[in-house]
Amino acid sequence: MALHHPVAALLSLVGLLISPVTGAAPVFSGAETAKVASGVADAAMVPGYTVAPGADGDTIDYTVAGAFTVVGAGLVTTNDAVTAAGTYELTATDGTNPTVKTINYDVFTDAADPAISGDLTAKVAKDAASGTTVTTSYTVTDTDTTNGDGFTYELAANTEFEIGLFDGVLKTKATLGDGPYSLALTVKDSKRTNPATANIAVTVKQLPVFGGTGNTAKVAAGHAGAAMIPAYTITDPDDGDTLTYSTQTASFTIDSATGLVTSDASLSSGGTYDLTASDGTATKTQAITFTTFVDANNPTITGDMTAKVANDAPVGTTVTTSYTAADTDADDKLWYELAANSEFEIGLFDGVLKTKAAMGAGPYNLQLTVKDSKRSSATGTIVVSVNHKHVFGGTANTAPVFGGTANTAKVAAGTPNAAMIPAYTVTDAETGDTLVFSTQTANMAVVGATGLVTTDNALNADDTGTYALAVTDGTATVTETITYTVFTNNADPVIGGTLTATVAKSATVGTTVTTSFTVTDADTDNGDGFTYELAANSEFEIGLWDGVLKTKAAMGVGPYNLALTVKDSKRTAATETIVDAGVYLPCCFTEVSAGRTSVPVPHINIPQNGRKCVLNVGVLYAQKKVPNSRIPVNQSSCPHLISQNKNVLSHNFYRALKLELKADTPEDLSNWLHSVGQRQVKKKVTTGNPRRLSIFLGDVTKGEATYDRWRYEIRSLQHEKYRTGDIIEAIRRSKFDSVYGMVVIKETILLKFYGARQGENEDITSWSCRLEDILDRALERGLVTAGETIDMLRSMFWTGLLSDLKDISGHKYDSVKEFDKLRIELRMIEQEEEQGKKSKQIVTESLTDKAGNVPHQMKELIGMMESVSSKVSNMSEQLTELSGIVHHQQQESSNTGGRYHPNSRGQSTYQKR
Repeated sequence: MALHHPVAALLSLVGLLISPVTGAAPVFSGAETAKVASGVADAAMVPGYTVAPGADGDTIDYTVAGAFTVVGAGLVTTNDAVTAAGTYELTATDGTNPTVKTINYDVFTDAADPAISGDLTAKVAKDAASGTTVTTSYTVTDTDTTNGDGFTYELAANTEFEIGLFDGVLKTKATLGDGPYSLALTVKDSKRTNPATANIAVTVKQLPVFGGTGNTAKVAAGHAGAAMIPAYTITDPDDGDTLTYSTQTASFTIDSATGLVTSDASLSSGGTYDLTASDGTATKTQAITFTTFVDANNPTITGDMTAKVANDAPVGTTVTTSYTAADTDADDKLWYELAANSEFEIGLFDGVLKTKAAMGAGPYNLQLTVKDSKRSSATGTIVVSVNHKHVFGGTANTAPVFGGTANTAKVAAGTPNAAMIPAYTVTDAETGDTLVFSTQTANMAVVGATGLVTTDNALNADDTGTYALAVTDGTATVTETITYTVFTNNADPVIGGTLTATVAKSATVGTTVTTSFTVTDADTDNGDGFTYELAANSEFEIGLWDGVLKTKAAMGVGPYNLALTVKDSKRTAATETIVDAGVYLPCCFTEVSAGRTSVPVPHINIPQNGRKCVLNVGVLYAQKKVPNSRIPVNQSSCPHLISQNKNVLSHNFYRALKLELKADTPEDLSNWLHSVGQRQVKKKVTTGNPRRLSIFLGDVTKGEATYDRWRYEIRSLQHEKYRTGDIIEAIRRSKFDSVYGMVVIKETILLKFYGARQGENEDITSWSCRLEDILDRALERGLVTAGETIDMLRSMFWTGLLSDLKDISGHKYDSVKEFDKLRIELRMIEQEEEQGKKSKQIVTESLTDKAGNVPHQMKELIGMMESVSSKVSNMSEQLTELSGIVHHQQQESSNTGGRYHPNSRGQSTYQKR
């Protein structure tokens, strides 16, 4: 046996120890062939082979022999144009172990160019590791591929992505940011002369997010199939993604669409399960810790189960519901399901109802099930109606409309929170729609629900800019871009004019209340404008931009004092109070009939077309009359008529009816008068044929009764409460009423009124008083109504004027519609004329001048005194006559116990009781 020398053996061992360790060489696979475009220099070899690193995965370097060049990761190109087949020797090495191959190539005619088409978008998870393949869907085509043509792929320089030279596979090569990325792609064929280019848009998908109060859950103990009630929530930051769910934990089942986890077996203690959520690209897995609880109670559904949605609601629209689902178990939580349908879906744990398709005509009956952890359920039907407030006779909702002169605005310079003064308006065709305004423009804000846009910061004069204003009616949303300019706002707003207003007691909600105040500001020429506000109140509202005052509730009796604030663009305010927004009553007159007696109820007569109102209380109860009380008052005081004039009214009512007025408000008065009217018509009426009236021939020289005596007999019958029909029959038998009675009086009075003219020396005051006196007699006899007297007085007052005065006052008659005001205006004109005629006359304090003429002022006073004296004289005569008759009756009655009666010849007779 040969023995090795010890030294030689040692050296051999050392040689083994110091010899280099070799790795795996690169590996060629496929056919060792290639094709190349004929006749084109720098043409690329389209390889039939592929080269992969050895088992150690080292990076490969390439070299080629002969008239060829290696470009990049193994791309071989010709230095010169080739026209015939040949070979090239290609070496691939990992730096230690080379692999050498001889490649046979052939040539082909490359006539076409490559083209890129299809979807050039891609998605990648935010946490993707380096080397992750990014799926793409685009395609590259070239009609020469049948001849052997192929493609090479290149990306413009970037730090996050790379692409396979020959296969076009896109991969990550670094940690990703939030993206998105736009990757410039170039694709070349063999001839490399006309490449195709495109951009690949890569979206970085955010991971699903586990939120809520913790990665925990609770489950009902002792119930197989019990649902986990999560404290966590799962959301996806990327809009439009659909999450799917899975778990790898044994004995648990998960609904892949909803994420509801259930236990396969009954649980008595806590534990954990894993939950994975994926949006298709990004995936997040979370360990969930659960505990058990006793689920003793069942869920309930109560409240309104109806809902409404617009017919044009887009997919994903939230449908508002008002029902309540509840469970008294503190640890329990409810989850929601809808029976299969095509249009709606509901949030598993929040119960939010949303659309998932276009709406049909509806309505929809959605079967709702609400369950707790142990899966006990409550059910109900949600009835969803479509186009709830926007379909009138089949007409769909009309979106809000931007109008006005332009989508522009102006705003004050140098003032934070300055208000945009719009040239635009926003309206909505549907009555009852509430418009809601918003803006997403930075440094702009919408104030409240009014659409008023303000700036957060001060702006510089003469600057311009834009803001986006969105408005929705709850169904349709419209957004407009508004262009604004900035102006210098120096002046402040000022409120002037009349700050009183009136409104009818019966005014409906939304009635416009006419106002006469004015708002001025010297900056309006620069584009300034105003906004209007009222202090909080229940009855009135005011237009933000137009200042139109309207009612928003039923009216009380008032008055209302409305605190008004007016602001300009820089928001400097002017404040005033709209005083006594008085409530006036409409004209009214009520008849209460009983048998043959018609009893007019006293009424407040307030003409709605006049600026003054007249309180007329004219009452006829069984031939008793409350004297007319004509009290001119300003219309703003109409609500106070009862309280301010109660003494006058009480006196008149008591004198006529011996009744005490019990009313403090218009409503009280109406009720009281109605009750009085009912009582009065129930009073006893004397029946039977009355005694015969005296014959009145109209000639007192023949010894017959005078007209006054004859009229007194009639009034006596009225006083004794004979029926009106019986009295009229007695008058008819006297056969002289048609000759000497009311007809003559009526014709005489009205002829006198319409024929009256101002005398040559009669001033305005005397003329108007004389005309009023005539009309009062007509009113007293019931020939005209109180409402008719107003226009009659005004018309005849001007018609009967002296021609000189009438010629210069026509404009006043046309413009002044009230008698009292017209009288004042004409008195002023008359005085101006008199002063012009007597401008040089010295006025003394004596009653007469040297010529013995009565001054103008005394004429007025004397005329008024004569009118009053005449009325007092007439009243005195009537009272004297009545007093004598009453005294005579009392004396005769006390002597004989009988009753006085006039006989048929006008003489008095005495009749025993």
